[in-house]
Amino acid sequence: MSMDAKSNINVFRSKIDLYWPLIKSLQTGLLLLSFAIVFRPSERINFSLFKYASLYMLASMILLSI
Repeated sequence: MSMDAKSNINVFRSKIDLYWPLIKSLQTGLLLLSFAIVFRPSERINFSLFKYASLYMLASMILLSI
């Protein structure tokens, strides 16, 4: 493995450690909404789940590109 690849892996690992609390909080919210739609199905919760999933994907792509 080249030195560039090793340094890139280390930089990415430090970024993951830095943003881990944000990622975990977004995952927790997504999990809670998915459980809510299973136990109490409604159109409003389904729409909220769709919007929150979009926000989660956007946030994860932004964090990966930083």
